[in-house]
Amino acid sequence: MRAIIWIMVAIIALGYVIFAYLTVDRRDDQAKIKALFSQAAAAIQKRDLDGAISCVSKNYKDPAGMKYDNLRAITAQALRTEQDYKVEYVQEKTIIADNAATASIKLNIIDNKGGGIIYKRDLTVYLAKEKGWHGLIIPTHYWRVTNIDGLGLNLQDGL
Repeated sequence: MRAIIWIMVAIIALGYVIFAYLTVDRRDDQAKIKALFSQAAAAIQKRDLDGAISCVSKNYKDPAGMKYDNLRAITAQALRTEQDYKVEYVQEKTIIADNAATASIKLNIIDNKGGGIIYKRDLTVYLAKEKGWHGLIIPTHYWRVTNIDGLGLNLQDGL
């Protein structure tokens, strides 16, 4: 009886390893970065703080001195606004060099009720590949935002 239990556990574990291996993201870096921006925009649209901030590296630091925790706090405050908005962006250009990338983004956040622009910026987004684990067992790399130029925020905006 114990042998059957151990065989079943081994089969389940092997099945999990195979599933994790088969579901690893094998797209090229350009497609992964495009998906990252799409994921971030969708999370902001749904007011999902965890989804939006999961695209940002824990090592985030911008020229204004803002770090990951500051960005998270300001993003949380912005997502709590009662305005109904729509997120639109255009990824204009992405340059990838090994484990780093730079992307030019035109971002517009538009008021759904009045149609006015709430936030409009031309951003330069810097990304880096960070090590991670897919399914907790398969080593992989994920693109994360490490810096954003042109954000137009500083540490006094909402803290």
